[in-house]
This record gives sequence, structure tokens and C-alpha cells, in this order.
Amino acid sequence: MYVSESARTSAFKVLWEEGRISYVAILYCDRDGEIAYVPVKVNNGTLYLEHEQWPLLDRVPFKSLESLITALEDNGFKQVAGEMDTVEMSSVPFPVLPRTLQEQLIEPGIFMLDRHYFFQIQFEPLHDGKNAFPVNLDKDSVYIASSAVKGLNETRYDNLDSLLKALGNVGRVVRVLDWGVRTNGVRLPKIKWV
Repeated sequence: MYVSESARTSAFKVLWEEGRISYVAILYCDRDGEIAYVPVKVNNGTLYLEHEQWPLLDRVPFKSLESLITALEDNGFKQVAGEMDTVEMSSVPFPVLPRTLQEQLIEPGIFMLDRHYFFQIQFEPLHDGKNAFPVNLDKDSVYIASSAVKGLNETRYDNLDSLLKALGNVGRVVRVLDWGVRTNGVRLPKIKWV
């Protein structure tokens, strides 16, 4: 089981109150071979998933990330290490590492923990018309990298709600256009060579 201290902490930290979404998602290969994700959600100190296609896991409360992963494995899923994890490897023979996310999550039921959400916000500044820009995640904080919003560029916030509130001081947030997890790009774990 791969559960780093970072993942454990991030799972219970709320990224966006509106959906009770934590900083962690389950990134997996679905039965059609497509890469998909399910956000881990937080409610009153428990974790849960909302995923109707997994009826034995849908909305079931878990007290820890480990118990959620155990439930996934008990239901036929197999976890692989992602970039939130550290694995020990021998350099002889040198291991063949995956080059794509599809190579990492190569068959249905394989999953990893991930926290690479993306949001895009449509925004009306007090001056100069509308803008849309992505929200970036840096470990357990969010920020925007846009010179269009004076004074907030690169400033870190605890969660999306804090960022939206700060944006409200310099304009009007029209809406969060979309959100999800980037489903491309390999997620190599940190490697400890032995």
C-alpha cells in the first residue's frame, strides 16, 4: 500500500468547500481502458467517494486513507505508486520506468493517489473586461499565475475558497468553468536507490 504522509494530510484538507473535495483524487484506468478520476471527499472527519459505478464504495465513509485504499483493493483494484509516493529500487538491473500515464495505469482497475486538479476561473476585474485563467496547485496551496489580476499573481492560498474570496476583492468571479485532474503525463514516484 502506498500512503505517504503527504497523501494522508492532503486527503483530509479541503481544497474546495462547495464539493467537499480534498486535495487527493483516485486516478485509475476504467473498464474501457480510459484514464479517469474520482475526487476523495471529506465530511465530518471522514473520507468518501461519490461514484455510482462502484456501488460497494459509493458514499461509504472511511476514517483513514488506508481504509479507503484497502476497500478499493478488496473490490479488485490494484494500487501502483504515483508521484506522491516513494519507492525503493535497485539499480541493477536498471528498471524500465513508464513514459506515459497509460503505461502506469496499464489495465482496468489499476489506480494511484494523485492531487493534480485543475480549475479555470472566469473573472471580471473591476477594470478591463473579462478574463479566464487556470488555477495552479502547489502541494497543499492554490494560486493563479496571471498578471491580469494585479496583486494576486503567484500569491498562495490555503484552498480554492480563499482564492475566490481574494479575487472578489478585485473583481467579480463569474464562475469556475471546469475542474478535474490532468489525465496525461506520467506520475513517477520518488525513487530511493538501494
